[in-house]
Amino acid sequence: MTLLLLAGCTSTPEKPSTWQELAAPSPAATVRDIVHCGDSWLAVGAIRLGADPSVAPNEEQSAAFRPAAWRLRDGKWQEIPAKPVSFYGERAILRQVACRGNEFAALGGASGGAHGNLRITTWLAQGGDELVQNPLEDFEMFGGGSAIGVEQMVASDSGYVMVGNWLHASGRAGPAVWVSPEGKTWKRLPEDPALASTATLKRQGNGAVSFGDRVLLLGEERSGGKDAPFLAASADGQTWRPQPIAGEGSLQAGSTTWLAGWRGNRIVTWEFLDGEWRVNGEIDYGQGPQPPRVTGITDTQIGVCGGVKCGLWRRSEHEWTAAELPAALAATPTSLVLLAADPDGNTLLVLTDGNNLRIFREDRAA
Repeated sequence: MTLLLLAGCTSTPEKPSTWQELAAPSPAATVRDIVHCGDSWLAVGAIRLGADPSVAPNEEQSAAFRPAAWRLRDGKWQEIPAKPVSFYGERAILRQVACRGNEFAALGGASGGAHGNLRITTWLAQGGDELVQNPLEDFEMFGGGSAIGVEQMVASDSGYVMVGNWLHASGRAGPAVWVSPEGKTWKRLPEDPALASTATLKRQGNGAVSFGDRVLLLGEERSGGKDAPFLAASADGQTWRPQPIAGEGSLQAGSTTWLAGWRGNRIVTWEFLDGEWRVNGEIDYGQGPQPPRVTGITDTQIGVCGGVKCGLWRRSEHEWTAAELPAALAATPTSLVLLAADPDGNTLLVLTDGNNLRIFREDRAA
């Protein structure tokens, strides 16, 4: 299968790297998130049951999929049995995964109801050998008329945290946080003044990252027609404090080293230096029909889809350098460049446009 790239990079790529292509977990697999966990990598998504491979997962009837998760160890994929307990669980595409020790939690969704809204399901693999859908939460835990969306799940010392957005009781939309001590029972926290929008300031949650002993909520705030990055930190996922951060634009993703987001047609990165977050680099992504999205990030690499192309950048000395993807990938609303690294710096790379899927590994010592 070929993933088509429509235009070249805006800067000269570095010399070709040593990516080794791996087989996909299944010819019918779609992968939406990856993470390194223990001694292996995890991938989550779904198995396509529909007969039309030209239709992207978010455009096809959700009954055409079943949830799926896989473990990659010693170069071989092994499917982890998924045990749904509901109608929408049986049809879910797993979209997020987070790991704590030998267990991991996942977030799934399937479109349904009169308006085709996403029906959220949560999952837990205790011991990592079987992924079981959690008992159904109250429908309005994640859905209903006030729901806007769940953006990201992360693991922390105190459990699991999800970040998204909600139409709160104040009547204002803004960041929302869900917490679970063990990945099985979830609660949505009340609107937090430290995170909330106001009459003159609109805030939005875009994601989260575990950073040291804290969880960081990543987002943006708009006031007077200008966008600025919004950052808040919590030690337990329940009590949040806004953090000063310089620059303009919107935070989208983070690793244990960097935060990344967009400003216009540029990707901006921040580094924590001398007790504060400072802008430390920019990637000029150029113009195109798709706004730039940071879809993958590690301590040394950033994957971006935007304009007319998807790309990969590596941190080299004090700047970001365009790196050649091992397979070209056009930018579409469903395109993803997913990255995950193990403690030794070995990296797993997933390239997908929602239909086609290619997976690569690069060993640091290679």
